[in-house]
Amino acid sequence: MKIEQIYTGCLPQAAYYIESDGQAAIIDPYCDAEQYIQKANEDNAVIKYLFKTHCLPGVVPDFSELAQITGAEIIYGPSNSEPDITIAYDGQVFSLGKSKITVLSTPGHKKGKTSYLLNDEIASNVGVFYGRVEKMIDRPTHALDSADFETLAKEVGVLVLDTRDANEFAKGHIPNSVNIGIDGNIVPWIGSLIPDIHKELLLVMDHGREDEVITRLARIGYDSTIGYLISGFRTWKNSGKEIDKIVSISADEFFEIRKVKTSHI
Repeated sequence: MKIEQIYTGCLPQAAYYIESDGQAAIIDPYCDAEQYIQKANEDNAVIKYLFKTHCLPGVVPDFSELAQITGAEIIYGPSNSEPDITIAYDGQVFSLGKSKITVLSTPGHKKGKTSYLLNDEIASNVGVFYGRVEKMIDRPTHALDSADFETLAKEVGVLVLDTRDANEFAKGHIPNSVNIGIDGNIVPWIGSLIPDIHKELLLVMDHGREDEVITRLARIGYDSTIGYLISGFRTWKNSGKEIDKIVSISADEFFEIRKVKTSHI
């Protein structure tokens, strides 16, 4: 039996590839279906199951692409209401080659979260898997100059998302853009500020990080990027277009300004 953990550094997310006697299962697969298919091909194995442990808010739990390519069966717990998914109940056993995967209702977890216990003929209770789900990624690569970027930004429903550091954003940014730094705690922030995961996005990022930013966003469900500003914010600035700035002040300065304004009311 073979077990391989696949960890994505930009999220607290682990996926697991398990192979036993020519059959494979994936626990919480995320982006890049090709990597799982390649691993299975290297082991001369067939991907039989795709197991979900739970759904992370703001992340689209869609394994359909990998399931369609491989013919694998999607397994999830009793709270599932999605079509084309096998509902797994506590104690249910799935055979994987010479191994078995048992469904567990984990004490202390909320409804909707399922764990899986892996056993094989040689060593019992190999491991319990509990992770997070992600969506397969379609990576757009539309590099835009400032003119095309501005035209798209004026369309209804399009949001300009600036993923640079907050300090750089404060020094200058495109008017009406939203700043969520890609190097910060992006998951809760983007879920709060952009609740619609299907929102069409135009991206501003540091030059050279285009693929990284698009990939990270898609991994948490935001895969509706329609383009990005080529060479980053400097392209916009060098074109002479309008920019906004944010002045940073101390708490004492804020207090004094507020005191003066209050005295005039």
